[in-house]
Parts: sequence; C-alpha cells; structure tokens
Amino acid sequence: MAVAVSQSSDPGAIQLDGQVGSLVGVLDVVLVAAGWSIAFTTTNIRAYRQPATTDGALRAYLRVNDAGPGAGGAREARIVGYETMSDVNTGTLPCPTVATMPNGLFVRKSATADATQRTWLIVADQRTVYMWVATGDSAGVYLLWMFGDFYSFKTTDLYRVMIMGRVTENSAVLTNTVDRGDMIENDASVVGNFHHIMRDTVANTGAIQAGKNGNLSFAINFGPLPLIGAIAYKNPADQYIYTPPIIVTHTAGGNTRRGLWRGMYHFCHAISNVADRETMPGREDLAGKTLTVVKQGGNAGVWMIETSNTWPTN
Repeated sequence: MAVAVSQSSDPGAIQLDGQVGSLVGVLDVVLVAAGWSIAFTTTNIRAYRQPATTDGALRAYLRVNDAGPGAGGAREARIVGYETMSDVNTGTLPCPTVATMPNGLFVRKSATADATQRTWLIVADQRTVYMWVATGDSAGVYLLWMFGDFYSFKTTDLYRVMIMGRVTENSAVLTNTVDRGDMIENDASVVGNFHHIMRDTVANTGAIQAGKNGNLSFAINFGPLPLIGAIAYKNPADQYIYTPPIIVTHTAGGNTRRGLWRGMYHFCHAISNVADRETMPGREDLAGKTLTVVKQGGNAGVWMIETSNTWPTN
C-alpha cells in the first residue's frame, strides 16, 4: 500500500489551529488522499472509513468531533472508533467503550483557541493513520494520536484495529506516559486507557484496553517513563542503528503479544544523535526501507516512522 506523508510545511497545506473545524479540514484532504472515505459528515464532525480488504477485515469508522465539544473548546477534538455507523452521530460498538471513556479519546490541537498555526505531520496509508501535533503547550514537543490497523500475529484477525489518544481533556499539562504516546509498558500485563483495540483475539464483542512496547533491553528508563535509547550511536560493534518494532499487547484472554504497529519503530540511541525529520535508510531486516525521525523534544524518546511503501500488512 502507498504511504502518504503530509505536513504543515507542504506547499498549500491546510493549516491546523485552535479553531473549530481545523483538524477535520486537514483530515478531509490527507486521509482521502491516503485512500479513506468520508462516510458521514456534518459541520465540523466527520466519520472517516477504511477501505475494504481482501480478507474481509473490519472496515472501521473513525469519528472526529472537531466542533469544540469539551471544556477545552476548539483547542481539542474528540475521537472514537466504531464497528458500524448509520449516520455521523450514530454508531455501534465504540472503541473505546462508553463505560471506559464516555467521551472517547482526545486530540490536542493547540494550546490556544485561536488562529495560531501549529506544526503537524501525518503518515498514513489506506488502513492506518499516525498524526503528530506540536500544540504549543511545551516547546518542541509533539503529541501523537493514531487510528487503524496494526499488523496482527494471528493469521486471521478481522478486528485488528487500534486507537490511541489523549485521556485528559482541557489540560495544558503534558505527561510522558500518555500525551506523547511513549512506549512505557514493561511487559504485556500493562495496559492503559490511551490504547484500545476493537476486539480481543477470539473476537469477543466489545473494545479492550491495550498497550505497546519498544525493546526495553536497549533503553535506560523502565516503567512510567519514556523509553530513552541506551545504545551508543552508532553501535560500536557493527555500526548499526538499532530500531526494533513496536509490539501491541493486551491482557484480555491472558497476557498477549497481539502484533506490531505498522511502519513504526523504536529508536534505541540517545536523541541528541539525530535531528527532527531526518531520514535514513534501513539496514538488515529493514533493508530497502526509508525511516524518518520524529523527535519528541526534551528528554523523551524518538519515533522512527517508515515513509517508504513497505508497511507490514495482514
């Protein structure tokens, strides 16, 4: 599948700010260019849908309420996935569940409810979207949200859809664990309200909490901190840059390694060695791939997102 890379610095790019409708304005262009459809729409609210797959996997819906629905007003939008929808306000089997997160998850667009433009980056294909936003709450810090397929370790996994977002609404306080999307879990027994999957491995009805891991053996920090790379750059023995995949985990049905984030990798070296948006070629098992750096800023980890067209796909 073709991977689309879009950012606020592109010529003619739609700008993101703290006004109603700015997020869906960006997504209307970028997600449709990546192969998604706008299934339902009303003023400042959208329901986007994945295209069909050859294996009959769920064509999930992503509902984005960018009408300033919460106490933060237009600074934030609300996001939730649905298995089915009949109109822009009506859906079945939400992800996350209403019992867990009654207002869904949150996308922080801007520190201010005004026309101040914010830096953003979206990397997406027909099945998965990742979006980083430098909201202005903390200088140089991106907040990450995502929605769509992960690569499942199960041969037939029709509900391999995940959502990740902020769990705190109307707050300028940024934390390492939730708001930056860091890989904090130290094993498959740790999950959180900021990650949810449509169903468990045997397709029991209802969304479940989930988590994700980088490679903790290559990191300095463990537990409720970001994974900061611990390997010398470049690794002295082989001059390699180490970028292991991100593992999706959950506890429903027993501690489970469910699959991998598509196209996303954990940078296992100090962030001072790379620049934001720097690109580099993959080596060894990542040969033929192009990886792009997204630096969280401060003393946090680094995302490595593949911007070539070889994301793993079920």
